Amino acid sequence: MGAQIFGPNINVWDDAAHPLQSGTPFDGEGIPRQRVHLVENGVVKRLVYARATAEKMKQPNTRTRLVS
Repeated sequence: MGAQIFGPNINVWDDAAHPLQSGTPFDGEGIPRQRVHLVENGVVKRLVYARATAEKMKQPNTRTRLVS
């Protein structure tokens, strides 16, 4: 987290609402998926956590809050 592992021109989002997205609007736990900015200008900003993993890693469940 926080390390630049891609070129500065790389930005990555997990966005279920994007018109080209072919996946479901819900994750495997039935929670609505939100747009999450994962990599910003080549720097890893966030990871996506499910409930069990979030609890284990002492992180918030990424799917229950909007992250822009």
